[in-house]
Amino acid sequence: MDIEEAMGKLMLPIQQKMVAIGFLIEAEAKRNCPVNLGRLRASITTNWSRSELGTRSGETFSLGSGIKVTASRDGVGEPKAKDNEFIVVVGNNVEYGAYVELGTGIYAEGGGGRQTPWVYPTQDGKFVWTNGMRPVAYLRRAFEKYRSKIMNLGKV
Repeated sequence: MDIEEAMGKLMLPIQQKMVAIGFLIEAEAKRNCPVNLGRLRASITTNWSRSELGTRSGETFSLGSGIKVTASRDGVGEPKAKDNEFIVVVGNNVEYGAYVELGTGIYAEGGGGRQTPWVYPTQDGKFVWTNGMRPVAYLRRAFEKYRSKIMNLGKV
C-alpha cells in the first residue's frame, strides 16, 4: 500500500462524516426556512466534490449502517474543489434566498439595505408597502447547530 492509498483510507471516514453532517444541516435549514410556496425550502440541497467517494450530483451514496442518500441534481450544484480538497456545500439556488437569510431594507444585516419604504405587487393584484424583511438566518442557524460536530470531525 502506497502513501496515497493509505491517506485515502484514512480520509474516507472523515469525508463520509462531512457528507452526513451536510445532510443534517440541510434538514435543519429546511426546518428553519420560512414557507410561502415552498420553493426556497425545496431548493436547499447538499452536494460535494473531489473525493474517493466517486459520487456526484444525482448519484446515491452510502453513509454506512444501511443509510443511503442521493445528491441533488439541482440546488447548489456540484462544488468545484481544488486538488486534494474535499468540499461539502449546503445551500440553495433561489435568487431570493440571500434576502431571506440576511434581511432587506432597514432590517438588512450590516445596514446596507434600502432605508426608505417601497411598494410591491402581490400575486392577487394588491400592493403592499414595506420597510423590508427581518433576516431569518435559516442556513446559519442550521450550521451553528452542528458546528461542534464539524469541529470534531478529525478527532478519533
